[in-house]
Amino acid sequence: MKIIIGLLITTILFSCSHEHKRTTVTITPTNLGIVKNPAVSIPLYFTLDANDKEAPAESLKIHLGHFLKPNLSKDQNSAILKKLEESNFHLVNLSLEDIAIAENQGLKFSDYKKLIFLNSSVTDLTKDDLYSDSNVLPYYTYEDAVLLGLSDYEVDKKISSSRFIFNDYVYSILRIKKLTKAKNFKSYIIIHHIGNRINDVMDRLPPTFINSLAN
Repeated sequence: MKIIIGLLITTILFSCSHEHKRTTVTITPTNLGIVKNPAVSIPLYFTLDANDKEAPAESLKIHLGHFLKPNLSKDQNSAILKKLEESNFHLVNLSLEDIAIAENQGLKFSDYKKLIFLNSSVTDLTKDDLYSDSNVLPYYTYEDAVLLGLSDYEVDKKISSSRFIFNDYVYSILRIKKLTKAKNFKSYIIIHHIGNRINDVMDRLPPTFINSLAN
């Protein structure tokens, strides 16, 4: 009887431990400000303001994207990038429009070395791969979490984006999951500015967020 009880306890403990390590997807809310995630020891602070000074000192400060403006000059958009540096952002999510404006105006994200940019969903057709640079990453890891960034669909008609295309959001997420699955992260945090459309994306993800057909 003692042996049977001991085996039952061991089985329960193993099951609880296994359940605790299961990876999940965390959706950033559409509202801005502080968000807490159990996989990250400090709060996440989301904003659309390049000059935002409200973030708590102990937080991961993240811009949701769409910060370069098609009606501004190269110098004016460069000033926005410098403001992001001065405002001590940890991460800046890139939209397709941000990428296209930078390309059209000759702005290089790599010139702003204090910043880390995220792009998990925009492909550069000249490379047949995600748009990237020395500080433009497909994902960013912090403690037990993977942060990935989705672009929105808003692109000004004056901006040519024929070199860049959107990847399917679900494909983008599963691709990052596949690239990082060996590390067994506890959470995947989707940084986005796509509003309620994120609900459709979540509905299409595998329930366990484990199986992936992405290459």
